[in-house]
Amino acid sequence: MVNTINRLNELRKRDGISLKKLSDELKNRYEIIVSSSQLMYYEKGERQPRNGEIWEKLAEYFNVPLSYLLAYDKVVDTMKEELPNIQKAVNTQYDSYYNMYKQADKQVDELVNKLIKQLDPDKYSTEEILSLIQPLITQVTILQETIKILLKLKDRQAEGEIIKNKIENFKTKN
Repeated sequence: MVNTINRLNELRKRDGISLKKLSDELKNRYEIIVSSSQLMYYEKGERQPRNGEIWEKLAEYFNVPLSYLLAYDKVVDTMKEELPNIQKAVNTQYDSYYNMYKQADKQVDELVNKLIKQLDPDKYSTEEILSLIQPLITQVTILQETIKILLKLKDRQAEGEIIKNKIENFKTKN
């Protein structure tokens, strides 16, 4: 199911035109053959025309911009409403990973200091030294992975701002 938002039904009712009449008008004016049942499916958003020219001719017939017929403003409004929630979720994830990063960084510092104080080759065997180094390696790995995630989330934050600006520009132009 396509379920596309459009204003075909609204415009048709505004002008008091039946689906059959609209089908006939498209055929007579534009030589486009679209059955009334096809128009009904387009109206309900259950199907899309294979020929994009149909939307253009419908917009021309109703004397409205194509963007109005296809309800782009509704889509933009929906995006505008959802964007803050998405940005909030990304920011929450970023904060969570940033806190994880800070904690791992602190643990690495503590482990390095502990190693420096305790690493006397005369006192410890190779196995003991490796057992001291292993937690450090684990924390460094966590830091590396967390940095990758933080960078991706930072990119998502920037993308969110770009989308937000594009939505604002679209709304001011239309």
